[in-house]
Amino acid sequence: MSTRYIAIAAMDGQRGIGLAGVLPWKIPGELKFFKETTMGHPILFGRTTYQGIGRPLLGRETLVLSRTMPVEEGVRVLRSLEEVEALRRPLVYVCGGTEVYRQLLPRCEALFLTRVAGTFAADAWFPRFEDDFEFAATLESNEAYRRERWNRRVLV
Repeated sequence: MSTRYIAIAAMDGQRGIGLAGVLPWKIPGELKFFKETTMGHPILFGRTTYQGIGRPLLGRETLVLSRTMPVEEGVRVLRSLEEVEALRRPLVYVCGGTEVYRQLLPRCEALFLTRVAGTFAADAWFPRFEDDFEFAATLESNEAYRRERWNRRVLV
């Protein structure tokens, strides 16, 4: 059994995704979607993103990809992509930050992307993905954000 990966992210108009390890905006509908989508599944973070959250998320196996983070109760710290693969989970949600997205997007079959209206102060950005994924659907749209699904392009 090989692991399926789906990325889930929110970015602003300049591709910003975080500031000091946390989201630069507060959008309750986005957090609700994240919780409902990832509940019951493993979620994978980088160290900085996880430390910005500050705790394991209930109802989900919390995985942190880091060479330096010490082992922490309630979290499975993985030192390499090979260790992530060795878990052999059916589905893992890739949740950031920048370096984790950069490493895992090539393995992702789909991307749930929320485009947040406006531009915010950020020190982390979502990598380019448009050449490898194709737009599939708008899942929700309002004046604060637009949520999209993108699927990996199939080469013929």
